[in-house]
Amino acid sequence: VVLDIQDMWPDTLKATGMITNARLLGFVSKVCNLIYSSVTKIVVLSPGFQKLLINRGVSDSKIEIIYNWADEKVLRSMTNETPKELASIEGFKVLFAGNVGQAQGLNVIIDAALSFKGKVQKPQFLVLGGGLQLNELKRRANDLNLDNVHFLAAVGMEEVGAFLYSVDALLIHLNSDPLFKITIPGKTQAYMAVGKPIIMGVSGDASNLVSRADCGICFEPENSVELAAAAQSLMLQDPNDIQRLGKNAARFYDENLSVKVGVDSFAKVFNEVIEMGQR
Repeated sequence: VVLDIQDMWPDTLKATGMITNARLLGFVSKVCNLIYSSVTKIVVLSPGFQKLLINRGVSDSKIEIIYNWADEKVLRSMTNETPKELASIEGFKVLFAGNVGQAQGLNVIIDAALSFKGKVQKPQFLVLGGGLQLNELKRRANDLNLDNVHFLAAVGMEEVGAFLYSVDALLIHLNSDPLFKITIPGKTQAYMAVGKPIIMGVSGDASNLVSRADCGICFEPENSVELAAAAQSLMLQDPNDIQRLGKNAARFYDENLSVKVGVDSFAKVFNEVIEMGQR
């Protein structure tokens, strides 16, 4: 039996507010412990979840880490198309693509953009997507009269790749929360797959991936000063260095996070489970 866990983790349920009743959380915890002790192998999505399970008494020999992958075929089919929405935006473009919600904490973009106000050379921050916090961000950007923050309407997955390929760097950010230290946002794999430098504002496992790949700059979540510094640092780098970071991202994805790597890893786990069952 293979169990792929993340959202059923009791601490996740508590931290996200999905379940707040202490007795119910205790019951979920007991059920999870029963499952952990009964299965042959457990597949998790990040090293952080592996550590949590080990701390709960699960044998590390039971646990395998298999990272999520991106829809690389769709993403990489858009390399030669520049969306018309980007035609009028000049300068070094930093794009955030995805849900604009409370967890993403994108006020950090507004604050970072504000620090460049009045400067001639400044990065352009782009937000592609929708969500509950979008109108608030638009209001703040308008009230502050920011000319280096741009909001782009959400597009389908088949169009996202063109936006990712047409900018200079890609931004990932989540609020500072212990849960997010063991979370790897799905856009991490997508960003790496298209081969662009990443500005990573998620502590823990996600930042560790970017550092291992040597494909960008990591900054402390919710720290607009560090975000501004990261964007400016990339903006001022030699184009060859920017290209090198992008190539590092794509190479790391192909070697560690691709569909092929994931499928091969699952096949290995399945075969091990079969062999154990036969013995």
